[in-house]
Amino acid sequence: MRQSHEGEARLQSHLGFLAKELVTTEIMTEALIKDSLISLTTAMAAPNSAAAGAAAAATASAGGTAAQAAQVGQITRALETLDTLFARERRHLHPQLAHFLQHRSYAKALAFLGGPAGDIPPSARRPQRQAGARAGDTAAATANTRASGSPTS
Repeated sequence: MRQSHEGEARLQSHLGFLAKELVTTEIMTEALIKDSLISLTTAMAAPNSAAAGAAAAATASAGGTAAQAAQVGQITRALETLDTLFARERRHLHPQLAHFLQHRSYAKALAFLGGPAGDIPPSARRPQRQAGARAGDTAAATANTRASGSPTS
């Protein structure tokens, strides 16, 4: 009987460690996504920005200024980073964030991650964690959301 309790304690310890690692990885991935979204937003809002990425690329390749070429490069790198992170980490992302990235709703994705919300409705933003929520609680809630497709209470 004692061995059973020791085994359960070890298992709980390992599960707690794995939950913390999952949350840490998720936080790091989300930070990289947020940085890329900010870079993309900044480049798109710059004074030299064309209304469409294709127009900016055409301007740069047709003898546009060095600033325009750099801007197109920044946009391209941000989009490539977002695509790579999404492809690699899709299963580990919050379902709503994955939805926004899949549909290239970058303003909503940035608002979800705590960036400027602008006219993004509150329903598209991540619910704030309750004070005192532990990493393990968050990981369990995330796992429940992924398993069921909707948050559990």
